[in-house]
Amino acid sequence: MVMAAGLGTRLRPFTEKTSKPLLPLMGVPMAQYALDLLKRTSVEKIVANVHHLPTASSSALRFLDSPAPVEISDESSLLLGSAGGLARAAPAFGGKPFFLLNADTICNIHLSDLAKHHLLLKHQFSVKLTLLLFSKAPGNGSYTEIQVDYRRSLVRGLGEKRVGRTLYAGIAVIEPSCLTDLDPSVPSDFTKAILEPAIRTGRAGAYLVDN
Repeated sequence: MVMAAGLGTRLRPFTEKTSKPLLPLMGVPMAQYALDLLKRTSVEKIVANVHHLPTASSSALRFLDSPAPVEISDESSLLLGSAGGLARAAPAFGGKPFFLLNADTICNIHLSDLAKHHLLLKHQFSVKLTLLLFSKAPGNGSYTEIQVDYRRSLVRGLGEKRVGRTLYAGIAVIEPSCLTDLDPSVPSDFTKAILEPAIRTGRAGAYLVDN
């Protein structure tokens, strides 16, 4: 699932005519970097949600170089948020676990390694999701610290916004059971509706990358 429905308010006026995931970085639309990560895996289907400039965004996403056809989950009438968008698109995955990628996340990792780690944690601890984490947030920006039980590779909590601490990279493996109680017609937030319940029950896995 490629999350591409954000408004990109912090990049205005650039996003007034182009959605943020399609803005170029070194001449390449940012969403293409997410699709390039998926090329290294054996994904069967790619779903991208759209809201801002939906017609142009849908056409552009389908035009990108992708390892599988890009299906569009249309949120043009209502922006459903980072959890509601997943709930809306969930039927497309046929009850199978899937990768979650924010379309503006750019990094060089192997999703197959994340998937293998998730399966191990699923077997050991029945995790419902596994987050890709950077061991140290880049730059001088303040980000919510992800607190990790390093012995078991589980997320044990969310800290305050701090500089240079463990950071969620915007990439995860999600089990469909995470979405069971979500209303696909109601906006909801990933952290509140999906991540925090998984943490409370010991079902949130952590895959750390030394960046």
